[in-house]
Amino acid sequence: MLTTFWMTPRLYEPHSIGNVVNIRFLLVLVGLVVSIGGCGRKSNLPPLAEVTGTVTLDGEPLPGMYLQFVPNRSAGTVGPPAVGQIGSDGRYELRTAGQMGALVGSHRVKIVGYYLPSNPDIPFAWIPKQYSDYKTSGVEAIVNADEVNEIKIELTLEPGDTP
Repeated sequence: MLTTFWMTPRLYEPHSIGNVVNIRFLLVLVGLVVSIGGCGRKSNLPPLAEVTGTVTLDGEPLPGMYLQFVPNRSAGTVGPPAVGQIGSDGRYELRTAGQMGALVGSHRVKIVGYYLPSNPDIPFAWIPKQYSDYKTSGVEAIVNADEVNEIKIELTLEPGDTP
């Protein structure tokens, strides 16, 4: 017996309303399973609090620089550092391990910059070397729990500081 194409049983009929509904149901089911699977995941980070602010050198913003809040172990703050980029207006916001905020507690701060002479769109800012090491910067910050911490960092040039 010769069977024609239209008589062959098919698992998927592209124009069948029932199959479209089944495919939609399957997609919704997969979406639910994936979203519920992520809900129970907990971070291994200690508590974080939102940190924003400004960084200036003698009153001028430091665009393109990066700052890092390094937890102060001697004050009991332990965990990964928080990092943020300083925008053209001097503003920054910190992230820790991909999450918004910094660890609650005491931090020592360092500020570093990278100058790419091949890219004139990135402004160059210079700061004294002491600020690029949290041990010598002299900049400290306290991050308080359950609030948005607005931390203004004002750096100054000392006599003898040169680029």
